[in-house]
Amino acid sequence: MTASTFMTVTDASSSHPRFQYLEILNTPSDQLLEVLNHNIIGTPGHGMLYQHLGVNDKIYRIENPLYVNLKHAGTIVGTCCFCKRTTHNSSLGDLSSYYVRYFSFRHQYRRKAPRKATTTRRSLLREEIRSVIDGPALGSPPGEKFFHYACVDPRNVRSVALCQEFGFQTVRDYATLVFSRMNPKPGDCVVERVEQGEEDIVRSRLTYYYRDYNMVSTENLFNGRDYWVVKNK
Repeated sequence: MTASTFMTVTDASSSHPRFQYLEILNTPSDQLLEVLNHNIIGTPGHGMLYQHLGVNDKIYRIENPLYVNLKHAGTIVGTCCFCKRTTHNSSLGDLSSYYVRYFSFRHQYRRKAPRKATTTRRSLLREEIRSVIDGPALGSPPGEKFFHYACVDPRNVRSVALCQEFGFQTVRDYATLVFSRMNPKPGDCVVERVEQGEEDIVRSRLTYYYRDYNMVSTENLFNGRDYWVVKNK
């Protein structure tokens, strides 16, 4: 599977918007869980379609989530989660950022044919979305510099078009590979789950290793207490 990382940089403004179409929640509602559990990701006819599994378990492990929901007649018809993170950047130090995930719509509200991306169309809903991206609705202090980023399957043309419409730029392409090659000989090393008392050691070593990298985040490092390491004698 291939994907692209999109990001957009902005400054927070000082005004707090009042929304007509959007609502922002800190915790998932039953309606939100229903949308995510029935969401099919991808664009039919343009690549692989897939679905998130275990949403009800994983969603409560997200650090600092803000669920931006689109409502119609009191019902959530679409949602997007902005996860606030602190990312290390080699030349700029630590910066605030929002990882964008769970961009989902109920099937009947999806556009059947993706529309060409444009930045000229205006509507109240788009102005509300722009206000969210600019920061105040997400709680960013006035003047704070931050950026948004998301991982998007390039074959999901609807999501790519929306990213481009709101000023996101491609910063990296990558492919995910599933593999299993570990076969340690007895006595050479041991594979163990990281205990809570070892988390600071692991985090410190990873922080040092990635000190010259950009967009490094450790908020989800020990999510679910299922982090494994190889230890020598």
